[in-house]
Amino acid sequence: MIYLSGSYRLILILGVILLCIPLATGQAVSQTTIQVYTDEDILGRITSITANNDIGVYSVTITRGMSVSPAQVGDTLKHKDVITLQKGSFADIQLVDRSEKTMLGGGTGGTAILIEKAGGSSAKAATPEVTESESGSRTVYVETEYGDVGSIKFIEGKGKIWRGGGNKLSYPATVSYPLIDGDVLTVTEGYAVVELHDSRVLTVNEGDKLYLYKKEPMSPESFLDPVINHPLVKQAGSFLDDTWESFKKLLRGESFEVKVPSATAGVRG
Repeated sequence: MIYLSGSYRLILILGVILLCIPLATGQAVSQTTIQVYTDEDILGRITSITANNDIGVYSVTITRGMSVSPAQVGDTLKHKDVITLQKGSFADIQLVDRSEKTMLGGGTGGTAILIEKAGGSSAKAATPEVTESESGSRTVYVETEYGDVGSIKFIEGKGKIWRGGGNKLSYPATVSYPLIDGDVLTVTEGYAVVELHDSRVLTVNEGDKLYLYKKEPMSPESFLDPVINHPLVKQAGSFLDDTWESFKKLLRGESFEVKVPSATAGVRG
């Protein structure tokens, strides 16, 4: 048996507490806010939970004031409650100001959702501002430096994210779920709002499909390639080709040499 002094026991206990804090508090990478219009103190309830088996009961937690507790089906939601979902976990909540359930997901890095009381029941349920709204299937190219192209900002109803090549995988469309290059978002009920990294906000209505692709920034020389490759310009010969290659190196910050052809001119008197 190993005996520890009082100071060593204190250090050991503090170490265990620090290791447990991230799990207990449900720290998350992404955060969002859902506003609920009602005069009541109870803003909604949790109707279903899908836990991450590796995390267990702390996959979904509710923070109320200074108290953090595992969420359970049937738990009520109040003003300033924070629902935290660890990666790979999901939950459905029924809010009092809307008829459809709201689906929440932890995504790949965890999500924290603040539930706020926004006003009286006579007002409409709060929905994000949409800058673009079209019907039908469409393809969108997003120019971004991030690894993903955007995320789902809001969903009212049901949807799926289709990912992969020929044998595509599907995931439930949930708030804050990241969208990557090649994803297809489909909505079977209600609508979803997507926020892209190029500052666009799109709405996807029931029955619509949104195809998302990452647009690579064009290099400076790519703007002049159509000109330099024109047949008439090509006739200028190898000197122009060498000059063009040198110019592209200049744009990329590389060193280069320019060889100027020599010529002999004869003069008749």
